[in-house]
Amino acid sequence: MKPKDLKVEIYRLSDASGNLTLKVEKSGLVSTSDLNSKDVFIVFTKKAVFVWIGLETTVAERKNAMTYAHKYLQKTDHPLLRI
Repeated sequence: MKPKDLKVEIYRLSDASGNLTLKVEKSGLVSTSDLNSKDVFIVFTKKAVFVWIGLETTVAERKNAMTYAHKYLQKTDHPLLRI
């Protein structure tokens, strides 16, 4: 099964509002300058997922980064591969 949409997306995981939220930050052409050291970013290329954890993230953001990435993948039409 191939994904329908191949657009690269960056999601920001942040608790700056007092609650952890995962929001689309950017889609299309992305670069490392789109990342900020104060938050977690999930980069979804549709062929791979990268979780970038900034050096200044909070403990809650660091602890939940992989969980949010996993939950996001479960909601997509992209297959999870066992390695």
